[in-house]
Amino acid sequence: MLKACLLLCVAGRAWAQQPEYEVETLDQEVPGAAGGYFHKMAVDPRDHNRLVTTDGISALWEVNLNSPGEHRTLYAGQTGEGSQGCTDGPRLGAQFDRPRDLCFDLQGNIFLASAHSNVVQRIDGESGMVTVVAGKCYSPGNKDGPAKEALFNAPASLVCLPNGTVLIGDTGSANLRGLNCVANCIPQPDVPHPPDSSRQHWKSAAIALGGVGMVAAGIW
Repeated sequence: MLKACLLLCVAGRAWAQQPEYEVETLDQEVPGAAGGYFHKMAVDPRDHNRLVTTDGISALWEVNLNSPGEHRTLYAGQTGEGSQGCTDGPRLGAQFDRPRDLCFDLQGNIFLASAHSNVVQRIDGESGMVTVVAGKCYSPGNKDGPAKEALFNAPASLVCLPNGTVLIGDTGSANLRGLNCVANCIPQPDVPHPPDSSRQHWKSAAIALGGVGMVAAGIW
């Protein structure tokens, strides 16, 4: 009886100490605009007041979190009729097709999973140049190997790891894929490459999350 009472008291105390929150609208979609601006979002690790978000259609937008709603600008891609595509180039001239997710690496480069064009695209954090770093435009498949020869099937989610590896949720093939730099790599700031034990941990976690034979190609 005493044990049960103690458990209830501890549980009640823990419940009473739960933090409280409130919600406020920081920014909102421009009336009449196509697409939802806040489809997927990521914060620049070099500047935590800089938010980049996709509209899920063809463009990325930049929001200043010091003054959201006042300083939203088109960051990359194009809007309007004919804006969707899969082309490299300067960020405001390049094209994206259904950018479903994005992430920053520690150097401020942006990686995008473009589900409809079956590629992973990269926006250089310094030059703003956009390149297809993995996959072939509009060529679905499930093939590992050199990134330019690899094939994806509707990649829709990304995670940038501190060691520079990019995890890719390839939804069409139900696989977890890994994108690793193998040449001309710029070391990530102050983050060593994880030991083999850490790699095994990521593999186990990925399989546990998916439960459908997810494979991280090239990481482990």
